[in-house]
Amino acid sequence: MQPKVSIIVPVYNAGIYLTQCLDSLTNQTLQEIEIILVLDCPTDGSDKIACEYAKKDLRIKIVENKENLHIGFSRNEGLKIATGEYIGFCDHDDFCELNMFNELYSKAKENDFDIVISDFCEHFNGNISYFRFPDNDNDNIFKETIFEYLLNGRISTCQEKSFSNIGAIWNQIFKRDMLLKNKIYFDDNRIITMEDTVFNLRAHFFANKVTSIPKVFYHHQTNSSNAYSDYAYVSFGKVVPYIEIRYEFLKNHSLLEKYKEANAEFALRKLYSSFRNEVRNKGLMKSLYVFSKIRSNKILQELLNSNTDFLKIFPPTKIIFYWLCSTKKR
Repeated sequence: MQPKVSIIVPVYNAGIYLTQCLDSLTNQTLQEIEIILVLDCPTDGSDKIACEYAKKDLRIKIVENKENLHIGFSRNEGLKIATGEYIGFCDHDDFCELNMFNELYSKAKENDFDIVISDFCEHFNGNISYFRFPDNDNDNIFKETIFEYLLNGRISTCQEKSFSNIGAIWNQIFKRDMLLKNKIYFDDNRIITMEDTVFNLRAHFFANKVTSIPKVFYHHQTNSSNAYSDYAYVSFGKVVPYIEIRYEFLKNHSLLEKYKEANAEFALRKLYSSFRNEVRNKGLMKSLYVFSKIRSNKILQELLNSNTDFLKIFPPTKIIFYWLCSTKKR
C-alpha cells in the first residue's frame, strides 16, 4: 500500500538530538508513512542509531551516501526513492508533535491541496519562540502572499503572525506528483546557500492550491551544529549564486517585472547581511572586495537598479550600502 506521507531526514552528526527526532517520527499518529533516513557519512555514530531504529520499524528506509553530499543533495537522494502521496521533511536534530503528519495530510485531502503549511517554534538556550502565519480566510490570496514574501526574503518574525515566517520546508508537506511533474529538487548547498528557500520558491510557484493550519507542530532546535550558524553556509561566495539561481528562475517564468520591487529588496537584504558576515569573520579591510564583485556582476546590478522605491523601508546603513554597490548613474 502506498504511504500517505514520506518523511525525508538527512542524517549527519546529529549527536544527542537524533533519538528524540526519530521517536517523534516513528510514533506519529498517522501510521501509513515511510521514514527515509539519508546517512550523509556521519562520524559520530548517528548511522548506528539510525540502523537500530530501522531494524525495529519496517517503515524506515536507509540510504547511505558514498560521499558527504550535505543537506540539499541528501534530500534529493530521499526524493529519488520516496513513494508517499505527500512529502515531508525533518532535520535530524529537530522533532515533531505526534499528530503533525496526520493533521497536515488530513487537511491536504480536504480539497486536494498541493502544499499545506503549519506554524512552528524554535528552541534556543531553553527559550521557545513561536512563528505563526496570519489567519487564512482565502487560499488564493494566501498562496499569492506567501509567494511574494518568499521573494522579498524578509527576516522571520517570532511571537507574532507574519508571512515573513515562510522559508523553511519542514513545517510543510508537498504533493509528490506536483514535485515530480515540475522537476522540483534541491540545489547543491556546497555551492549555494538557503537551498530550502529556492525549493520553496519553485514548489509554491507550481502549486495550484496552498493552505495552512494555525497550529504549531514542528520544533526546530537552534544550536551550534545548525548549518546556517556556519560561516561557509552564509558566505558571500554562496549568497551570490543563490541570488543568481532565483533570478534565472524568475526570468524563465517571466516574473522579473511583476516582482521587481520584492526581488530588489531581497537582493539588497541578502547582500548586506552577507557583507556583515564577511566583516565579522574576516575583518573590514579583507571584506571590501565584496563591493567590486557586486558592481561587476550584471545580474546583481540589474536587480539592485531595477527599482529604488524599496529603499524607503531600509535604515540608513543599508541605503549607504546600496549606493556603494550600485553603478546606477546619479
